[in-house]
Amino acid sequence: MNLRHFLASLILFFYATTLFAQTTPSNKWINPRPFGQGVAWVKVWDENLVYAAAQNGSFLKSTDGGMTWSINTFSGIPSYNLNSSDLYCGYFVNQNVGFVSGNYGITKTTDGGMTFNPVAGNFPATATARKLFFFDENKGYVVGTSGLRMSETSDGGATWTMNAVLPSTTYYDLFVHSPKRIVVGGNTSASANIRVTTDAGLTWTVSAAGTGVIYSLEFTDTLTGYAGSSTGRAYKTTDGGLTWTQLTIPAPSNATFYDIAAIGNKVYFLDQVNTLYATSDGGATFTSLVYKPASLDIAAVIRTVGGVGSRLVVMGDYGHVFTSINEGVSWQTPTVYVKTNFVQGIAAFPNGRIVGVGPSDGTTNPGRGFVHGMSSSNYGETWSYFSLWNSSVDIRSLYMFNPENGFACGSGGLIYKTTNSGVTWDSVYQTNIYALSKITFYDSLYGVVCGNNGNVWKTTDGGTSWVSIGTTGSTASLTAVAMADRNTIIVGASTINGVYRSTDGGATWATGSAGGTVPYGISNTIMTSATTGYLIGTAGVINTSGFVYRTDDGGVTWNSWSFPYTSNRLYMIEARNDSDVVLTGAEGGIFRTTDRGTTWKSYNLAMRVGLNGQVLGLDFINEDTVIVSAAGGYILKFALEPLVIPVELTGFTASVTPQGVKLNWNTATETNNKGFEILRRAVGSEEWVVVGYIEGKGTSTEKNSYAFIDNSVTTGKYNYRLKQIDFDGTSMVYEMSGEVSFDMPVDFELSQNYPNPFNPETKIRFSLPTAENVVIKIYDITGKEVKTLVNTRMDAGRHSVNFNAEGFSSGVYLYKMTAGGFVSTKKLVVIK
Repeated sequence: MNLRHFLASLILFFYATTLFAQTTPSNKWINPRPFGQGVAWVKVWDENLVYAAAQNGSFLKSTDGGMTWSINTFSGIPSYNLNSSDLYCGYFVNQNVGFVSGNYGITKTTDGGMTFNPVAGNFPATATARKLFFFDENKGYVVGTSGLRMSETSDGGATWTMNAVLPSTTYYDLFVHSPKRIVVGGNTSASANIRVTTDAGLTWTVSAAGTGVIYSLEFTDTLTGYAGSSTGRAYKTTDGGLTWTQLTIPAPSNATFYDIAAIGNKVYFLDQVNTLYATSDGGATFTSLVYKPASLDIAAVIRTVGGVGSRLVVMGDYGHVFTSINEGVSWQTPTVYVKTNFVQGIAAFPNGRIVGVGPSDGTTNPGRGFVHGMSSSNYGETWSYFSLWNSSVDIRSLYMFNPENGFACGSGGLIYKTTNSGVTWDSVYQTNIYALSKITFYDSLYGVVCGNNGNVWKTTDGGTSWVSIGTTGSTASLTAVAMADRNTIIVGASTINGVYRSTDGGATWATGSAGGTVPYGISNTIMTSATTGYLIGTAGVINTSGFVYRTDDGGVTWNSWSFPYTSNRLYMIEARNDSDVVLTGAEGGIFRTTDRGTTWKSYNLAMRVGLNGQVLGLDFINEDTVIVSAAGGYILKFALEPLVIPVELTGFTASVTPQGVKLNWNTATETNNKGFEILRRAVGSEEWVVVGYIEGKGTSTEKNSYAFIDNSVTTGKYNYRLKQIDFDGTSMVYEMSGEVSFDMPVDFELSQNYPNPFNPETKIRFSLPTAENVVIKIYDITGKEVKTLVNTRMDAGRHSVNFNAEGFSSGVYLYKMTAGGFVSTKKLVVIK
């Protein structure tokens, strides 16, 4: 499809005299929301701060109790296509220093998850870690598959020593009471699934909690502990793990307790489907807490629970998140799913329209019905669904002319048309073959569709009628089609040298592989101009190898490009221009070259989740932003380095005033700029707080100046950043270099209220160089006292108080501050 406009942000650095611009990897999950990775470990620090470890090396962080998340996809050990390996466990000794692990190794962060580095030099390459524990930054333990069993480190994970006394099997959990007293649980070996050591692992005492696998362990003291297994069974020990008694939990027989958490005076047993079982009396009785609503009818394994106080967070596969602020009595979830089966075709536009198509959800999730596709007018915030008449019918290719009108094709040899943005589709033509695989248009009138047995149809009247233009001479399935002009058609087949070209609208065909042998398995082809085009595919059936070919003579000859990720199947290709190309494939593969294939980059967007992470749909929203779709219904948009920077900042400075910290910034140009969020964080903190918003100038080639006073700041040192937001919702972050010190005042001061005039609320700021008894009162213009705002002893520093004039009439008032021997009076104006 043609490139469409949508300016957005990405990792980039933009330097000026006082600033640099930087973002985290700019991508956003559209389906599911808030993300699609499966989570295996969660840590709840307080009411707001939550950490989690997930698939594809993803470290997730929430600062609002689990409702929204930031994602670092480079937290695990690099694996497929430079993606990160899956994470199954984590442990943080404080909010900054922590470890995560899963496949292939262990990584460490010292900055609260912003960056991770591998630390385990001798971690077995084939081992999988299941649980971590650290006493401090140096002393720690890990359990996992037989290559690890239980291993110990005393140098922060740089080296690990495996406990060879333990039997060679998989251990899923451990509980470390002390360096000497440790309990591990896992697979049954020698009639035992739990082992206890009291001498730092020199010897182990075997015990059995049932006969199944032990997935979870939790202790409330050195003697009292709990173990979770499958078939709805859980166990309790009162002697430190030497003997175990089965608990009577009202769980179904198919329940598996992957996690147990002791929080406050309760112990929570998490089943993998939809329920927490809570006990506050040592397991004598249980309360069933259903965390997953029936309306979220997506089958997913739920794996981990964490909490603090009354806050609980439950997480699992396919981005499932559930939170409670009242110990599980009620729950809320940010998880939203639209489609769960393949999204094979995707199209998006700068006005917010997204259209996606694929096979029916009814084949994999009967509770959701025949969802063949969906349409959104606001970049996936809300959706409408459409279904065809039968769950076995699928749509395999999509072409949208604009946000309203488009065509699709699929099984049954059917061609569909929409005139209402994909909300509904009408069957407009049925061919005589089993399935159509690809559809494309050169312009609003001329289009081509191809399918089984070398068959091709075309339209010359915008899809009103379709005529067969015969076969290419091949009986193979045609899997790719492109048009260089109204008469030049390129198709690709699943055979060696399966490239066919017609220059007379399909009357005659010739092979187009004179420049070399094109391998078996072409999946897609595009023409970026009358002469330049690309085709991609996968050589082989079992041992697959991705390939890329380019033509510069309109498809007469095709020359192989060097593609370094040859072990990856390739499915889709779109071009930003003749030399800047994006490809998608299996294993979550998203690749790009900007120099005609000389060098390549792999994008790690953590889509290697369902069905080998097949990324099947691809479209440019504009030249800077790409949307992709995949198995599992996954849809995600991400940004390339902008060809045009949305906002060119030329300065970003700060100064301290009596009213607070004043920020000034200037722009040379602006494109699609809705406005700026102003964010602040205290030095040493990881949490950015939104303190204000200033509207932008839209699109402007004039120089513009902006100012904002942060009047909510208190004494301390701070960093500031601007989050520039486009009208389409994408953003770019500009960070101010250096720190802003809002220091201890040296004089008493009463500042002018702001805003002034006001209705109904204003802020009054004041400064105290020493601790004093402070009184601030409001008087009317006659001097009559009408309200006392402050009457207390206050510490030295900068302070503020809000005055709400609700109930006061319009007019001039006085406010007077007395602190020790300091007295000051100022005027304020109420306007209603």
